[in-house]
Amino acid sequence: MASHGNQPAGVCPACRKEQLQIVDSFRFRDFDGSIFNMEADFASCAHCGFVRVLVPFSDADIAEHYRNESLYSSLSGVGVGGLTPQDMDRYEQYVGILDGILGKSASVGDIGCASGGLLKYLRHHVGFRGKLTGVDVDTRALSALNDADIHAVEGSALHLNLAPGALDLVFYTHIYEHILDLDRIADQMKRVLSDGGYAFIEVPDAPNYCKARVHDFFWLGMKEHVNHFSADALCSLLQRHGMEIHDVHRMQFPMKGGAFYPSLIVVARARKGAAAGQFSLARSEPDWFRQHMAWERGFAAKTRSNIDAFFAEKSGAAIWGIGLEFFNLLAQGVLRLDPDTVLLDSNAAKQAHTVSGCRILDPRNAPRREWLLCTSQMSWQPIVQNACAIGYDRRRIFCI
Repeated sequence: MASHGNQPAGVCPACRKEQLQIVDSFRFRDFDGSIFNMEADFASCAHCGFVRVLVPFSDADIAEHYRNESLYSSLSGVGVGGLTPQDMDRYEQYVGILDGILGKSASVGDIGCASGGLLKYLRHHVGFRGKLTGVDVDTRALSALNDADIHAVEGSALHLNLAPGALDLVFYTHIYEHILDLDRIADQMKRVLSDGGYAFIEVPDAPNYCKARVHDFFWLGMKEHVNHFSADALCSLLQRHGMEIHDVHRMQFPMKGGAFYPSLIVVARARKGAAAGQFSLARSEPDWFRQHMAWERGFAAKTRSNIDAFFAEKSGAAIWGIGLEFFNLLAQGVLRLDPDTVLLDSNAAKQAHTVSGCRILDPRNAPRREWLLCTSQMSWQPIVQNACAIGYDRRRIFCI
């Protein structure tokens, strides 16, 4: 990964200042055939701290990925519309933030709802009586809403199949970081809100990635995140589209394995026909990206040394945990696969894919190797437990 000098990249999609500059690049890896197998530049705004990944595809390509290729509907982790204990804690915090705003008979929508965990929580744990609408491009995920008294609508954040003013409150959790056309998503959001209606928007809090570190390049290496927001950037975007900033929250939510999600939440209000007031934030973090990238490279060098030492002494090791950490290690050249490499993962949907021509196998039925490398930071404990249950020696399992 070569470092770039400052190269002009044009107007910032968030604040619209002409201060976007290419400052670095990164190689991304994914399953064979994915649009996310790429090398892309990072462009940072010196004014608001927004970072855009300059990807070689469009929002239509991204939507197609979610509609047909994404594994979200088969995942059970945090943030995919589930009802894990960590999700339930997050939803409870959401309701607390909306105290005094969320009336129990209001019309509420969740855009990019996945399996609808948030809406199910509102209906069954909060006693919400109003109309609930879930919108997603993935009909596989929407099928989970059919028996939950929730209206399911196929559509994307860029093309909402909802009437103007249909919603009193709209959630966008883990959505804005996935969309290239930020002006379009903000326009659609305001269109479907009633006058005085509220938007609840959550994205990863990019300047706080370092405070919620999981593994090398974990947050920057999330292939589907084409945007990385500071609070300044998100508030600037919303204010440009006539939204009044009601509140800003920077929090950490628990994920699996003791990890935390760095959350930036902005609650904004639609005031139609009136100019939005300005919400002033101290612009103290415009250069967070350079600092974070340099910090991550230091950690990555140590990881490379440890894994090189592991493979130098071992012949024939299996790799278990085909997720973000694995793909980042592969992209950096730390892991090198050959046709005989044994890749393991318990997720049946992943087993339908290959990586560099290598099949992903069910650990219960796969050839057993003498050594095992676990490449999941958040799930290493259950992986080690399951590996020992099928015959691996704990002393011959190495976890990143």
